[in-house]
Amino acid sequence: MTEETPELQRLSEKLNISLLLIQKVLSVIEKTNTNELSSADIALHLDITIRSSNRILNELESKGVAELIYKKHEKLRGRPKKFYKINFHQGES
Repeated sequence: MTEETPELQRLSEKLNISLLLIQKVLSVIEKTNTNELSSADIALHLDITIRSSNRILNELESKGVAELIYKKHEKLRGRPKKFYKINFHQGES
């Protein structure tokens, strides 16, 4: 799992996001080997509901560290799957 570092601590304070949440999202990025994630990816790897992972992604987007990159239609019906590009380094500037 991701180590607690002074950089992560500063980022947590600057963005007003819990350090634990940042570490959890970083661990999902590490496991999936990509920073382009959907709410389903986060839900699967953190063993939480899709609704909870949507809240996480919405919070990260509002803080400027997650960007909606595309919506993917897997089927013709239903809502498209949103993918977010997560970059905590954007929040450091």
